[in-house]
Amino acid sequence: MIFLICVIFMIKVIKVTQVTQVAKVPKNTGLWVKPAMLTVKSHLHIGLHEKSCSFVGVCKKKKPGFIIDIYYSREEVPGTARQRYNKIITHTTSMDRKFFENVFSAKRLEKYFERYSNDTENAITHYRCNIELSEAFYPCISTFEIAFRNAVSRELSVLFGREDWYSTFAATPGLMNLNKYISQANKQIAGRKEYASPPKIIAELTLGFWVSLFNVEYERILWKDLRRVFPNVPKQERQRKNVAPPLNHFRIFRNRVFHHEPIAWNLKKISQIHTEILIVMGWMNKDIPIWLEPFDRFNIVFQKVKKELNT
Repeated sequence: MIFLICVIFMIKVIKVTQVTQVAKVPKNTGLWVKPAMLTVKSHLHIGLHEKSCSFVGVCKKKKPGFIIDIYYSREEVPGTARQRYNKIITHTTSMDRKFFENVFSAKRLEKYFERYSNDTENAITHYRCNIELSEAFYPCISTFEIAFRNAVSRELSVLFGREDWYSTFAATPGLMNLNKYISQANKQIAGRKEYASPPKIIAELTLGFWVSLFNVEYERILWKDLRRVFPNVPKQERQRKNVAPPLNHFRIFRNRVFHHEPIAWNLKKISQIHTEILIVMGWMNKDIPIWLEPFDRFNIVFQKVKKELNT
């Protein structure tokens, strides 16, 4: 009885010092709290008296329970102690392989289950880590893509002497096949019943279009002007053949991230890609990586994922 009172009180006022998430729930349990297992080592503060207490909440259900998220929020607890406590809110559910295959499809998860010999816990942990890494790439990829297309557009405006430089492609020998991208952008904008202004067209054009401008087939026409997009490229590397490959690499990787494909099989390669994107952004403007750094969470998430996947 004393233990149950202690548990109920802890849920309301608890100062957490350590939280351990356990994926699988034992079959033989004596206390039902929620369909998951949560171990909390903490200190209770009751009035002026401090007592130590360890709490384990487990599930009676036989299926494994998984803790989805734990959210922390600060709140003042009234009373003479006037302590600040963390309030734990857990969102839990009971999930098995069938659940995940129903949500994400068996085909999408197939490689994860093959890698972990049908171990649902580890397979889904890896899938979740893939999502977290993809999310962590967003600031870097987004910043690169927008800075890149704007820099290229500026140089093309200078080259053709007009803001709607893309309008010249249909009549420019060697560039006519690029007009398909412009037509598609116009079609998309018209479908939204919007005016196809130059800024709208530029924003609508795909990364594939911008990267293709650095292909060898356009070198004679465009490279002399487009090399100014990367003023900080080391002199010995300032050639189209050195700039185009990483751009294409980023395009392919960006599409995998934005199309929700697996990227977390080779973590060393993933880290290298992040570093290379920062380097290329520095080629455009040395201040871009500096501006990005405070909110680029990739390194934090990367270290967390490495630990979780034991790599």
